[in-house]
Amino acid sequence: MRLAPFALLLVAGAASAAGPTVAVLPFRDLSGGKASVGEAIRETVTSDLKQLGGVRVVERAQLDRVLGEQHLQAGGEVDAATAARVGKLLGATLIAVGAYQQSASDVRLTARFVQVETGEIVGTAKVDGRASEFLRLQDRVTAELLKSAGMAQHAKKMTERSRPQLKSFRTLELYGDAVVAESDEKKAELLKLAVAEDAAFSYAAADLAALEKRMKGYEALARAKQDEKTRALLDDFAKEKDPQKQATMAMQVINTLQLARKYRTMAALARSIMAGPAAASTLPMTQIRLDELCMFYVITAENALKQHDAVLHDGEEFLRRFSTSQYFNSVKMVMDGVIREKRQVEEGRAKVQKEVADLHSEQRWNLCRVATTYTFAHQYVEAQRLFRACFAVGGVDKHALPQLISVDLALGDWAAIKKDLAELEKADPDMYRTMKSSYEMAIPSDV
Repeated sequence: MRLAPFALLLVAGAASAAGPTVAVLPFRDLSGGKASVGEAIRETVTSDLKQLGGVRVVERAQLDRVLGEQHLQAGGEVDAATAARVGKLLGATLIAVGAYQQSASDVRLTARFVQVETGEIVGTAKVDGRASEFLRLQDRVTAELLKSAGMAQHAKKMTERSRPQLKSFRTLELYGDAVVAESDEKKAELLKLAVAEDAAFSYAAADLAALEKRMKGYEALARAKQDEKTRALLDDFAKEKDPQKQATMAMQVINTLQLARKYRTMAALARSIMAGPAAASTLPMTQIRLDELCMFYVITAENALKQHDAVLHDGEEFLRRFSTSQYFNSVKMVMDGVIREKRQVEEGRAKVQKEVADLHSEQRWNLCRVATTYTFAHQYVEAQRLFRACFAVGGVDKHALPQLISVDLALGDWAAIKKDLAELEKADPDMYRTMKSSYEMAIPSDV
């Protein structure tokens, strides 16, 4: 669709016929409320305009940079001449300036379009209504501006679409705070609060999904860089032939592997050092033997990998060989935990049948309920099988998925826990976001 009235924009001295370029200023607060609401309105209007097609929208970061250079306060009053000056610096055709005012449960929205080339106000809009109808009111204001700019078809799209009611203005405040948050972590926190406040507020949900996708990319890049660093460290360690220098490097290499949750690699490396010429070396500035340290880290890795029998076997050897070690109590605590778990498994095996028999008949037909009984009895293999049978019969139960994931973890079934976490992300994204960090930190990165 060619929009002749706005095809005359000069960008760096050249004509542009790609349609209007719009910059949206933060909406000014006229009621003494939180300025973040104006930021939220700017962001939601900008998002709507981007989706229309045929309209280019100036990005918020670019606009804020120009506002700062012009010493203009975001959310402050801006006259038409100033708006036009800002628009020219941005290469915009139109600039939207607006305000809002809330009184109890009512709200008023006003806005105007300034044509950058002439500095004229070419469209105005004012709507009043209930705060709960805020999104619909926003659409009406945007539609009026679009009609004034010769975009009646786009205006019609705005007014015809269905919009949910806004549960509270706090949703807008949280979303506005998220828009201007200084860090991705703070932004994610505020977006989650906005979604929790009003799950139907699609702007926050969409921004949160996009942010989490970007953060996953950052995490993947960080992991790749860490893996590269770890490989280089392992290569340097493998090339070092001097036993004393190996002993000096060992702590750094093993700590690096532990922080990266590379427990299989850590255990294999520690065992190879124990079998090598540097095993009897003493770590610099300590009285700790290298084989003592390596054996401790082997047991640590085995425990993280849920290799309980290996923990007991190697733990006993450690206690026998290194009775005065500073790691003695730590190893004993790990072994005590494994022994306690094994005892609970044996006790649970003896009583779980009676507990299942005591369930009501309708409960016994509910395989997820039976699986929960087996979980509480520490019968994890059977519990895992029953949960999967439950899902096969009735579909994935998002309320039972966290229990199944805990069972996967108890079994050290790393492939299963990754698969079930992916299922949880699809079944209940909010629950997944809440739980994923603690679960993912428990999964070895080299399995």
